[in-house]
Amino acid sequence: MLNWYNRVRLLQWFYRQTIDCGLLGDFMDEYGVTHIVLGPRQLGQSCPEMRERYNDGHYAVYVLESQP
Repeated sequence: MLNWYNRVRLLQWFYRQTIDCGLLGDFMDEYGVTHIVLGPRQLGQSCPEMRERYNDGHYAVYVLESQP
């Protein structure tokens, strides 16, 4: 249960008005996250680890890729 709560807290920080690219490495390494969904407030923002897979103008799905 504590692990789930920690993940929720990290996501709350990530999805503030502007996304926090510094947390993506933690998501991938610690939790095995492979995709990120951005909503209307975050559309147009990006991080080097993110590659867009889908965008309908309201929501976008990104695949996360490790950076060298």
